[in-house]
Amino acid sequence: MDVPKVDEASGAYKNSEECSTSGRENQTPFERISQALKFATTRIEPGDPVPEVPAELKEWAENTAMGSLAGMLYCGGRQFAQNRKEGLYRPPQGGLSPAQVARLIAEENTRRLIRLGNETLKGGLRFGALTGLFFGVQLLSSIARDRRDMQDTVNAALVTGGLFGALLPGTPAFRLRSAILGAALGGVVAVPASSLQEQVEKLAPEGMRGTGFCPNGTKGTLRVAGQGIKETKSDQAKVSMTVEVTSASAIAARDKASTLASSILGNLSAINGIGSDNAQTSSVSVNPKYGSGDSSNTIVGYTYSNQINVNVKNLTSDLLSEVLDTAVASGGNQLQIQRVSFSLSDATTAEVMVAARKLSVASAKAAAEIYASELGVTVGGISSVVSSSASMAPQSSNNDNSLRTLAYSSASSDSLSSSTPISIGQQTVTDSIVVEYFICTPSS
Repeated sequence: MDVPKVDEASGAYKNSEECSTSGRENQTPFERISQALKFATTRIEPGDPVPEVPAELKEWAENTAMGSLAGMLYCGGRQFAQNRKEGLYRPPQGGLSPAQVARLIAEENTRRLIRLGNETLKGGLRFGALTGLFFGVQLLSSIARDRRDMQDTVNAALVTGGLFGALLPGTPAFRLRSAILGAALGGVVAVPASSLQEQVEKLAPEGMRGTGFCPNGTKGTLRVAGQGIKETKSDQAKVSMTVEVTSASAIAARDKASTLASSILGNLSAINGIGSDNAQTSSVSVNPKYGSGDSSNTIVGYTYSNQINVNVKNLTSDLLSEVLDTAVASGGNQLQIQRVSFSLSDATTAEVMVAARKLSVASAKAAAEIYASELGVTVGGISSVVSSSASMAPQSSNNDNSLRTLAYSSASSDSLSSSTPISIGQQTVTDSIVVEYFICTPSS
């Protein structure tokens, strides 16, 4: 059931088709109240369809629930602070066994927990009763007057304040004075509070206002998707290489591989822009080598592998080319370069993601404007926003979009006469967003 619209100029409920789809425009205030009460007292059997909740009852229930929650938090928090103030319970000393001391402490903690639960429950019931009464009177007043304005809040405050004062303990004369004073205070407080509520509502986004958006049409939502794609040049790379040596014994293979690895690491660390922190051994392994044919079960030697990773920051083509050439010159035929992967530094990634997100937001806005123009509706504020994690991938000509592979086999000194040509690729950052806007369809 649609929430009744209110005319901004007069404050009266609009009795027209664009503001209702359930025949409410033909109902008297008494009929609308009766409909809400009938829904609240009707028994629904298992399997029966659940009727739509009347807008008035739904609004009252939401406000009452919020009041009950506030009361539980306030009173429960106050009792919790009191328990903290009392400090740890210390049983009387002397003549008590450890078991008796533990029992006394447990009993005291149980009493404190019960007090906390009782105060929380009492606070919820008291605040819930007050807010239920207040918003109930406010709602009945607006229905009876067929409009909603400051007068409804004043009426609710007068009744709630008066009833609160009348329920205070004391003599009948004291209760009468308390009722009059409570009603007066409620009315005095309600006027500035209601005015402040109206001013706050005016500051809210247009689509989030209860009556400020779409007063003469049907309110709905429009969900659109936006995508932002931003490309930038890679600014760092990671080179993975392996020194692999086979000898008759594992010790001989290890010694030769270690000598080559030390030479490679030393030469790479000496490159300006690399250093020892960015050229390190990542793993080592030794495996037996078996013969072929009739000797397939016979160990004929051992292969020792030493994997080295080099992080190239502040990436340039010349720097990466120097790393590759130095590694090949130092490792010779025993060196294999398996992979060169490009990426973005954290600072560059953050900068590019911001740009991609701005593009995705602009894309969603443009899509909403196009749809609204073609469908003849008006776009209001934002109902919800869902953003997926930005993804990043380099441009690559091979099937693995996360890697660029560069392999060396049987390197020779003749191949080192010129530097290795390097072309640094682009990184693509993508951000996707889904935005739901409030829209207003004008009455026909």
